[in-house]
Amino acid sequence: MAFYVDSCIYINLWQKEVAVSGKKFWQISENFFKMCDFNNQIIFYSGFVLKELQWVAPGAFAEEEAVFADSRFKKVIALVEDYEAARKLEALSNFSISFLIVCT
Repeated sequence: MAFYVDSCIYINLWQKEVAVSGKKFWQISENFFKMCDFNNQIIFYSGFVLKELQWVAPGAFAEEEAVFADSRFKKVIALVEDYEAARKLEALSNFSISFLIVCT
């Protein structure tokens, strides 16, 4: 089994986020990564995740970015068709979900 992990999971862990209710999001994320490590499961990420992490949590990203060099982490490269499909979904949802391309 393999997983695509979105930026919020990394941010939960790196910033030790806790919900107003007291639920420790960071602990859930930590347990997830431990389970993946124990079971030698592949974790996918994308350039979108990296850019968002750099934008939202630059300090934590600078400290933790080496994790993506681990052989269990695999980068997914979005194709032109992926961008087009994302734009269609964005429009179909009346822009209640968004898709942002950040060019640097």
